[in-house]
Amino acid sequence: MFLRRSKGSNQSNRTISLRTKEINELKTNFPNTKADADGSTFHLPMTTTSGIYNMTLQVSADFPQTPPIITSKENIRHRLFNSNMRLVGLREIQEWKSNSSLVGLIRSLENHLHRNPPLPIARVTSTPAPSYVNNTNTNGFVQPLHRPTPQFQNPNYHQPTTLHHHQPRSQPTAFNKTQHAQPATSSYTPPKPDFRFQILDAYK
Repeated sequence: MFLRRSKGSNQSNRTISLRTKEINELKTNFPNTKADADGSTFHLPMTTTSGIYNMTLQVSADFPQTPPIITSKENIRHRLFNSNMRLVGLREIQEWKSNSSLVGLIRSLENHLHRNPPLPIARVTSTPAPSYVNNTNTNGFVQPLHRPTPQFQNPNYHQPTTLHHHQPRSQPTAFNKTQHAQPATSSYTPPKPDFRFQILDAYK
């Protein structure tokens, strides 16, 4: 008595065999490939003229029916990668089929990166917001805040204090009467009347 295998079972076995075949070929052609314990994530370093970039390749459970997912661990700028660092612009990814070659996809990506090396993008670290300290004591008086030392200034350096020499105030000059004396005015003395002639006229 013969048992007939179901069509779904044959398709599943064929998918598993193709998956194993593609993964084994990837490891053979790229010996620097490192696989995770789950067997579905692989790490491939790619050397270009602008540096070495580590690519992460993920295959799903129904691979090769669905295309693999390739992302860059480093932030790069390249026309084949989107803002999430995922490979989307390669023709082999866009036209992926169940009989497509995984090794051929990686070779094509490697050639593109050699001809047009990606530009690394520096990661931007956010500056934490300044913390505001309540500088009011229990008595209600505002205490002066301690200003932090700038990073570019040596904390052991103290700017020399400029000494201002205070000159004593000049004493007011004493009033000199000879210098500020008023000009002498001529005093007029009227002549005294002579009453002798009036007395002689009285006896006439």
